[in-house]
Amino acid sequence: MMTHKVSPLRTPYSRQQLGTVVLASLIGVPAGLATANAPDDSLDGGVQSEIQRRADTAVQTASLPPSRKTVIRAAMPKLSTSLTRLKLSIGDFRIEGLSAVSADALGQVLEPWKGREITFPQFEEAVHAVVAYLRAHGHPQAEVKLSRAVVGGGKVAVAIQGLAVPVTQLALKPEGEKVVPRIEVKAFRVTGVTIVSQEEIDELLKPMTGKALSIDEIKQASEMVASHLRAMGYPLVQAFLPPQKIDSGQIEIAVQEGVVDGSDGSYGVRVEGGGALVKNEVIADQLASGVNPGLPLRLDDLERAVLLANDLPGIKSVKTTLEPGSLTGSTQVVAKVEETGPVTGTVWGDNYGSRYTGANRLNAQININSLSGIGERVSINAAKASGMMSGKIAVQVPLGSTGAKLGTSYSQLVLDIDEEIVPLSLSSETSVASLFGSYPFVRSSKKNVWLTANYDAKHVANRFNGDDLNDRKIDLYTLGASGDLIDTFDGQMGWSAGYGLGDLDLGGNPAYQATDAGTSRTEGRFGKFNWSLQRKQQLDSALSWTVAANGMFGSKNLDSAEKFQLGGPTGVRAYPIGEGLGDSGWLGTTEVRYSFGQTDFGEPQLFT
Repeated sequence: MMTHKVSPLRTPYSRQQLGTVVLASLIGVPAGLATANAPDDSLDGGVQSEIQRRADTAVQTASLPPSRKTVIRAAMPKLSTSLTRLKLSIGDFRIEGLSAVSADALGQVLEPWKGREITFPQFEEAVHAVVAYLRAHGHPQAEVKLSRAVVGGGKVAVAIQGLAVPVTQLALKPEGEKVVPRIEVKAFRVTGVTIVSQEEIDELLKPMTGKALSIDEIKQASEMVASHLRAMGYPLVQAFLPPQKIDSGQIEIAVQEGVVDGSDGSYGVRVEGGGALVKNEVIADQLASGVNPGLPLRLDDLERAVLLANDLPGIKSVKTTLEPGSLTGSTQVVAKVEETGPVTGTVWGDNYGSRYTGANRLNAQININSLSGIGERVSINAAKASGMMSGKIAVQVPLGSTGAKLGTSYSQLVLDIDEEIVPLSLSSETSVASLFGSYPFVRSSKKNVWLTANYDAKHVANRFNGDDLNDRKIDLYTLGASGDLIDTFDGQMGWSAGYGLGDLDLGGNPAYQATDAGTSRTEGRFGKFNWSLQRKQQLDSALSWTVAANGMFGSKNLDSAEKFQLGGPTGVRAYPIGEGLGDSGWLGTTEVRYSFGQTDFGEPQLFT
């Protein structure tokens, strides 16, 4: 409903303002019906005065002379009826006193209300559409006063005031140009939104407020709200215009945020398939970390939960779909699970070994997946060369549904130097016991960041001709982070950084300890910072280009087990693992790879 204002009869008028009259026929109401009274929403005869005579004249002639802010009352007092009972025929709707304005143009303005019975509130909307058209075509001060509407002779008349120039000077609408009905919008009221505040919505719709808008433009405003909320990560948001009365120029936009229906499954998640290795309730709990029943579905949270579920050992893939919930505007997450086998592994050979212990190596890795059903993994690694043998066993378990993991491992390396290369009886034995944990700080398809914490207890013993050469113990605590991302050129970037604080104890061999104190001075506390950075660009389906760099900064002269090395498969391949050592340094590499595609025996590649 439009706001009704009573204009006092004594208000002075400006001779530059012209009046006009909008008329419509009454349907099913006596011709002597009294005038609409805005304050109590009824029709009331009101006060008898000279102005009633003018009103009756206006009804009969359908024309108003230049006047003051005219208030028209009907001539028959004491009759009353509800405005809701008043019916008007839009088919007989006409405007008099605007002869210079194209009748076809005004007809297009009133098109939405033609051909049917309309109520008095709808009549108000039609009148204000005419006013909006006049304001947009040379009469910015045009206004309507519906505090009193003339009803008589089977017709209703309303005065339009504030015309800045004589009506005869109004420009005709260009022939063939369509006239679009408009509504003066003073404010938007958005209902059903919990994601953002009304103030943020007001700022978003500020360019659309305080203007005469068409229906399409008002729909565009509702789509602006929906697009804004979708861009915030809520893909199921819908905004629409509900049935409403225009109240003081305020438009209501209703929003359905796409809340999660928790009536089925576990916390709004239903799991299908799987269950042989990883319990379905474990997967459901993991996915439920990304949804909240009764709250809007946020895409980033769901994507993180799905990726973390895919990270569980024993899971080959978890794919989710969104299905309609039991309530209007709600949704439910359905997860389809495919599992791996209980045991997975691989065997491979390489020539990355040291020339002193044998360059050619045979490697094997076996993974035992989720024996208990909670998504844990037991890994066994082994490597063998002519003068080297190593093995490692590790256990890692998930901590709840956060994606955090805790693990422990033990490894051992035994080396026997080839006496044909070095004519000395040298051997070495190294053991490492570790405790480690990780947490996915960021987990998405475009970017990932992991936080890590490690504790390593190392024991290195070297022998010469059967006698102990040295006995070293190292305790090392490391905090680090690593990550990857897809950049704007679709290149894959990876990085890592970590700082380790350790302590070297040489007390197992006092003679070596004394020698170190006078020479290398490696014993005691030390620190080191490691970093790496690489980028891979796929040039075509088979060809790729990789650039990488890594380095380390040591706080002092470090034990050989903690030094930075240049050799190995990820460094300068001309040097084997364990060669080119230093306390600080950096290394840059670049290579081009050609892949022959995946086969039953792996993925053959050429690189340079």
